[in-house]
Amino acid sequence: MLIVRQLFDFLFIFSVGSNRCCSMNIVVNREVEKVVHEVRVLKKMPREEEALELLRRLAKDSCQILKRYGWRIKCLKEFFPKDSGLLGLNVNRSHISIRLRIAGAPDTFYPYDSLLGTMVHEISHMEHGNHSAEFYAL
Repeated sequence: MLIVRQLFDFLFIFSVGSNRCCSMNIVVNREVEKVVHEVRVLKKMPREEEALELLRRLAKDSCQILKRYGWRIKCLKEFFPKDSGLLGLNVNRSHISIRLRIAGAPDTFYPYDSLLGTMVHEISHMEHGNHSAEFYAL
């Protein structure tokens, strides 16, 4: 649990301090693309552009920790499963799905710190695929 907390603290501090000028965004985007290859949102949902920006921000804010451990995400995507308690999913340590929207209110997004917490949880599955004792020991 300590490593998960450290990951969250690292990513939160990085995201708060990550406001960059436009020319730096181009460089940051190239660096992000090396570790997060594709970002996809659900089509025909309200506020699609905002959802895309949230996923891009999650990718950017996760970039350094992914690079540090040599992890890659083939696809970071939004999902909206029927199970309202399911907030994220990591499939084959390469495809991460994040629930951005509150169940029953698809036009409302979760707060960014909650989304970042879910992202950290799913990134933690890169090390341990299931919710084993080793996973929670992180």
